[in-house]
Amino acid sequence: MTHYGNDPQQLIAVLLDIQVASGRNFVEQQWAELASTVLDVPLSKIYDVLTFYSMFSTKERGEYVVEICRSTPCHFSKAEEVLGWFEAAAGVKVGETTQDGKISLLRTSCIGACDIGPAVKIGDHVFGNLTEEKVKTLVKYCREGNEGGLKSLMSTFTLYGPTPSYHDSQAEGQESEGLQLRLLSDIAGNLVPVDDYVKSGGFGALKKAITMKSEDVIAEVKKAKLLGRGGAAYPAGNKWEHLFHIPETPKYIVCNADEGEPGTFKDLFIMERLPLKLLEGIIIAGFVFKAKAGYIYVRGEYRKIQKRLLAEIENAKAAGFLGKDILGTGFDFDIHIISGAGAYICGENSALLNSTEGKVGRPRIKPPHLAEVGLFLKPTLVNNVESFAKIPVIINMGGDALLQVGHPDSGGTKLVCLSGHCKNRGVFEIPLGKLSLRDLIYEPGLGGGIAGNKKLKFFHLGGQSGPIGSPEQLDTVYSYTDLRKAGLAVGSGAIVVMDESVPILEYLKGVTEFFIHESCGKCIPCREGNRQLLNFLEKFSVPDAAPANELNTLRHLIRTMTDASFCGLGQTAAVALNSAWKLFKTEFEANIRI
Repeated sequence: MTHYGNDPQQLIAVLLDIQVASGRNFVEQQWAELASTVLDVPLSKIYDVLTFYSMFSTKERGEYVVEICRSTPCHFSKAEEVLGWFEAAAGVKVGETTQDGKISLLRTSCIGACDIGPAVKIGDHVFGNLTEEKVKTLVKYCREGNEGGLKSLMSTFTLYGPTPSYHDSQAEGQESEGLQLRLLSDIAGNLVPVDDYVKSGGFGALKKAITMKSEDVIAEVKKAKLLGRGGAAYPAGNKWEHLFHIPETPKYIVCNADEGEPGTFKDLFIMERLPLKLLEGIIIAGFVFKAKAGYIYVRGEYRKIQKRLLAEIENAKAAGFLGKDILGTGFDFDIHIISGAGAYICGENSALLNSTEGKVGRPRIKPPHLAEVGLFLKPTLVNNVESFAKIPVIINMGGDALLQVGHPDSGGTKLVCLSGHCKNRGVFEIPLGKLSLRDLIYEPGLGGGIAGNKKLKFFHLGGQSGPIGSPEQLDTVYSYTDLRKAGLAVGSGAIVVMDESVPILEYLKGVTEFFIHESCGKCIPCREGNRQLLNFLEKFSVPDAAPANELNTLRHLIRTMTDASFCGLGQTAAVALNSAWKLFKTEFEANIRI
């Protein structure tokens, strides 16, 4: 607690550290009481936090908690088989702890490693591409407390860079490749120091922005037609302009790095490989709004990335790009890292701000909007990681130039995440409006087709709250406008590919179980509606279990959830089901009792 300056805003990070320090991965009452006293936070609030976020436990667990991902990209990549290997090697069932107190086996929601799924998280380490022998070795290392051995088996996500070969002409390929170099120039060098980042053009956009008027910076963002890259696709320039004209101060800059959508891991890529690009974008925003403080809210599953970002913040300060008197301009700005603790709902911006303040992440009612009453009830800008990383590109290239690279409705490129049953799984940067879904899934330089030479059955776009598409829609151009016209969506950039072996009802059960687990419980339409959706799906999976009128009842339930849920989680929880229903009617109706 002293390390965090006895700051109640850092309550979640404090409790996570206490849990790790306990040696048995739980927060016992005496430590909760101490945190209450030292941080001057009511004990009831401490327990509100401990029981809200899934990463916390108030009951003793094993020294090593093995968390097997159960989200759809991992589940349908044989996660159950991997779970069986762990149960056999550890000698316990899921939900149990070994007699020596070394290992607890648990299921968990998405851990952001869908490209190497089925994925497993042990402490801060992530493991994927698992074999039975590798699982046995992991269990052995846990029993021995062999941290070095665990680190040696860690996995990382895969990056497949865009290549000119999938473009129609050499000119297009060169144009996109040039943009790739501007945005992803650090990839080859991986974790580059500040000096190397500066030599490659890094912080050049910041140097340029501080010579511009704030209105002119915002104008460039508007020219680029940058749509929010987190999923909502709200025009970033409009959001910035709205905040700029609000007179109240201070203003805060918040980066939403709570990347919890299964099938989405592109923000992880940026934070791990391009942290200085992200920081540069946030600092530019700080300058535009004359803010004094910025915050990056990073999901709890990315604890290792939090440490990486903290180190880069210190490096940027030492180089004069952050902190006091930035570049001799008299502009003071600092960036703080805030940890989540396992709550998908905190991807909703108002819930994220509540969590940033050290509270539970329940969404706020709107209006007032966050630009007016946001963090600490002050005007606040909230943008996604990828959105902030695009800001230096816009300033360097100019908004008009970036717009020409992509689609007329949104300039530039989009990071997409391919997972599931495609041959090549990973992060891809693609120019918007230049490729079709067929290109993304089948081209050798991209998805490479369906693994095992099976047939594509469907694809799920934009995360669990996005629509499902069929092979008949493969020729749809990947742009915000074209996908929307086809009843599809870009969303977070996730593309989960499923082959012919996957029953649509089983897939939708996985989606609905995810929302049941992640609902904050604040409103009945979401909390109870998702449970009822699962009941319907269970009925439709059993011969003669559902009478014919159940389909009408299901339609009414979906309409009620969409119209009456408090926030976007409940409002979009049935999007996948609704879209799949239209595409796979025979599977829904096969077991209906006539």
